[in-house]
Amino acid sequence: MVGGVVRDLILARPIKDIDLAISASPEYFLKKFIRKSGGHSICLDRKFLTFRLISRKMKQWWFDFTPLRGNSIEEDLRQRDFTINAMAIDLKDLLAFAISPLHLIDPLGGCSDLAQKSIRAVSEEVFRDDPLRILRAFRQAGQLAFQIEENTEYLIRRDRSLLKDTAPERIRDELLLILSLDQATACFSQLRQSGLLPTLFSPALPLPPEEATTGQGSEPGSEIAPSPPSAPAAAFEAWEDKAIRKLSSVEEILSALPIPEHSCLRQIRSLLSKVSGHQTTFYPLLKLSAILSALLPSHHQQTKPDKVWDRLNSFLRWLALSNSQRTYTISCLQGMPKPLELLQSESAAPRFFWRFFRDFGDEAGLGALILSLASQKAAAEAGLELIEALEGLFKQMISFWCGWQKIKSHPPFLDGNFLLDHFHLSPGPLIGQILDALEEARAEGSIKTKEDAIELARRFLEARR
Repeated sequence: MVGGVVRDLILARPIKDIDLAISASPEYFLKKFIRKSGGHSICLDRKFLTFRLISRKMKQWWFDFTPLRGNSIEEDLRQRDFTINAMAIDLKDLLAFAISPLHLIDPLGGCSDLAQKSIRAVSEEVFRDDPLRILRAFRQAGQLAFQIEENTEYLIRRDRSLLKDTAPERIRDELLLILSLDQATACFSQLRQSGLLPTLFSPALPLPPEEATTGQGSEPGSEIAPSPPSAPAAAFEAWEDKAIRKLSSVEEILSALPIPEHSCLRQIRSLLSKVSGHQTTFYPLLKLSAILSALLPSHHQQTKPDKVWDRLNSFLRWLALSNSQRTYTISCLQGMPKPLELLQSESAAPRFFWRFFRDFGDEAGLGALILSLASQKAAAEAGLELIEALEGLFKQMISFWCGWQKIKSHPPFLDGNFLLDHFHLSPGPLIGQILDALEEARAEGSIKTKEDAIELARRFLEARR
């Protein structure tokens, strides 16, 4: 038993994946395991003969089987990423644990690094062997509340440019895992300090990443006198500041949604916890939207909006997000200005709230609402009066949304077939317009019965004649 499962056993953390390094053929061992535990297997990596067993008898765990890399378990462990993931326990020792002490195979001092809460690379070549390990270092530091040790930080800075050649799908998975952390802001601040944000977000940026990157890798402990940033680098640093402030503001709102109704709060958290694709919930996508929103021009900037949206769409496609994930992210960004527009136009009424959620949907509507408040909280120029007014609107719109969920759980008073028969109408766009008007009236509480709905539909048709 190797890798993260050993680390989590020592830390007494919940375990989902159990990695097993096999000296014999993994396929042979897997067949024997399936016969005893039931279930089925899938091939995760045919090149490295990595297989996953999903057992019927042990549904709480996944078992991943890989052949030993090298001639011994010690050689295998030296080819892993970080010392805390380079420990092993012989299965025979584990089975005999009840009657004898557990023997930990730890050739690189991983147990000591666990005690010191330190992320340390197993070798100087660890990131050159797989540059994605750079992101994994930050993600595991965030998950475990550990620190990346000094020499590993140097190796990250030295090899960070290699990350651009990593498959976007792999970057997507690690990036969304980082954004899934409760304290993703701290992790992103560390990514920024290591000069990684230009590489991660280069397709979305209006300047080449090499122009935005400052500070090359230097030997641990050395100091380099900072040079004045160029105009592109200064502009990029301003975006980094803005993006991290917005991300922090979103996390602050998500951690303490200012809603009095507890059942409503559960509804919202349940909605944002829905899986949107690639085993990802809406939470990390909302945080990604917050970061990207810092690239949108403010009303006084002389930037062509179409070019910005083209870059954002290109970035989301490059990141290999699913169609539904891209739609959600773009809808959050497009809906973000709307609550402030409602506030400024004094249109804070239920019918306008209903139109907002009709246009953007429940998931993206809530996301846009959170982004709108977070954006103003993060803006240096936003005054306290505006923020308080927007917080009041936020609560009104959330309360409306919760009430509307209860109302629309019941069927509408009228449907299209009823309208066609009762008013002798022909199929066409008019039917949809009437149904929209009826739902809007139901949302704001101006119709309570089927008779009220029929009367409203009659008046709607009379006004059109």
